[in-house]
Amino acid sequence: MRAYQNTYRPVLRRMRLMSPDADDETRRKIIDELERWNSVVEIIPRVKQAYYSLAEERREAPKPIAPELVDTVLESASEVIRRAEIIADGKRNYVWHQRLAVIVSSAQSRQELREAAEFAEEHLELVDPQALALADQAFGRLRGKLARDYDLPTPDWAPSRR
Repeated sequence: MRAYQNTYRPVLRRMRLMSPDADDETRRKIIDELERWNSVVEIIPRVKQAYYSLAEERREAPKPIAPELVDTVLESASEVIRRAEIIADGKRNYVWHQRLAVIVSSAQSRQELREAAEFAEEHLELVDPQALALADQAFGRLRGKLARDYDLPTPDWAPSRR
């Protein structure tokens, strides 16, 4: 989810800094960046795969390792997935894309550009920093317990990649 934020914010920054008298090429570049960003959905499948794998291990294990930590990780991951799915639905929304493209291509004032950026930023409101922090903490505690108490390899992913 942080990777999502980190790739989207630069595009929004360029929208906010764009001059109302920007030429068509500048506007087209911003629209192209937004379209490229909207066409990529790669984080959610990886988080879901890890979630389902961990959930299955939790259910099937005869003697689960650190069940309370695993449950906390699963709860946190579930919230991250729920929010990510809402974002993905927005990314697939053709009307939303077209509305934003029209606003960027035709804005004539700072106010219109500000409104376009605010409209685009609605996605970012779905990223809850507190939910990510809880997911990071739970996953970190689980990784530490696996490494410390069981000498097991730890997964190479985290709820958020910075």
